[in-house]
Amino acid sequence: MDLRAALTKGLLASDTSTEKLRVLLKTQYERWWNLYVDPIRSKWHFLRYVARYVRRPPIAQHRFTKITDGEVEFLTKDLKQKRVVTTRYLIEDFVDALAEHVPDHYRHAMRRFGCWHTAHNT
Repeated sequence: MDLRAALTKGLLASDTSTEKLRVLLKTQYERWWNLYVDPIRSKWHFLRYVARYVRRPPIAQHRFTKITDGEVEFLTKDLKQKRVVTTRYLIEDFVDALAEHVPDHYRHAMRRFGCWHTAHNT
């Protein structure tokens, strides 16, 4: 059973309204997801894989191409087009997007990895 069916049957509880959840789930189901499940060869291999995503900045410094008083420009990977593209944000929008990646005080810093990582261009 998928989440939309669970919502329809009343099995999904949330503080968000049913209609907002329905729209959110529809958007996510229509989105392209890059899923690849690699067999875990060993605990050591898995820990090394996960460790790459811990305590690292959301954007590597070498990806920034231009920073001005009003705009930030950096390179991102577009998996649909299979190439590197330039992404631009206004400073305020960039700070808002970046703030989502900063963990709260006393929280673990791991972000998404493996099957929880969506491939999208923000």
